[in-house]
Amino acid sequence: MPPTTVDELIQPFLSEPWCMKLIRDPTYTIQTPMSRTGEPKVNHELFARTMKSPDCIPGFIDLKKKTPNPDGVVEERISLFAIDHGIDGYRGVVHGGMVAAMIDESVGGAVKATFNEGTEGKPLRRQKLMTKFLNVTFIRPVSTPGFVQCRVKLDRSEGRKVFYTAVLQDGEGKDLAKGEALFVRVQEKL
Repeated sequence: MPPTTVDELIQPFLSEPWCMKLIRDPTYTIQTPMSRTGEPKVNHELFARTMKSPDCIPGFIDLKKKTPNPDGVVEERISLFAIDHGIDGYRGVVHGGMVAAMIDESVGGAVKATFNEGTEGKPLRRQKLMTKFLNVTFIRPVSTPGFVQCRVKLDRSEGRKVFYTAVLQDGEGKDLAKGEALFVRVQEKL
């Protein structure tokens, strides 16, 4: 059963002071990530089921700025992850593919927040966007068990193209990995 209340969503993060400071920050709204809503056939099975186990990624929440810019664009979003040994490559170190997957899932949440939840009437609203590329630079090993944050920022939008940057960080704000992503609006067939 998926978490249904804020208390259930934040439960995995209660023991980590820096996570709770972000969660309690009044400028952010807590959101259930699209892969943790419990909706059937959510299309995000990797995070919805496989990685949701207590020994993989038992906690995952999104924090969205309460007031987006005047265009309704969410310019910054934070994803928090509680991580454990089930996603290790080497013991105590997250597999590089999972680091990339956490960044991709975080950027995907930012895309959804901007183009499915923004201000009415904007040109890219309710559009299907897909990852064109995600370039990840690994900076430091990501240790388990523990907690990480992924800060996602919208860089720019050019027609059908939307560019994002993301930084995976530890609780001290040290960069662990960086991602550059391009999402492209999928055109409907005529």
